[in-house]
Amino acid sequence: MKFFYLFIIFSFLSACQTVSEKNNITKLTETLRTYKVNCRWGDLDKLVGYFKEPSEAEIQDDISNIKIVKYEVLGSSILTTETTAIQDIKIHYVYIDKQSLRTLIDHQKWHYDEEKSIWYRSNPLPQF
Repeated sequence: MKFFYLFIIFSFLSACQTVSEKNNITKLTETLRTYKVNCRWGDLDKLVGYFKEPSEAEIQDDISNIKIVKYEVLGSSILTTETTAIQDIKIHYVYIDKQSLRTLIDHQKWHYDEEKSIWYRSNPLPQF
């Protein structure tokens, strides 16, 4: 009978962990979606909010001269651990004053802050 109770407790704890993991994935998906929206629609100044410390963003001075015309997710986001994820993005952008189209690959790294229940970008923004 003791084994039965231990099995029930273990099963319950395993189910809780699965719910926690699903919650993390849901939060990651929503964070990546809003990040994409901010990039695609030109709210590049809002990207600072996706960093734990604003100084980590390292936003370049002429960011207001950049218009992102295409934000392409290369594959799906990869959850490397329960609290870290990576995603590669191909960004097509234009310098507004020059009207020259350029492309870059943004290798994003994300970290989940369990205390605040928020995903933060953990590597600097790419240099356009």
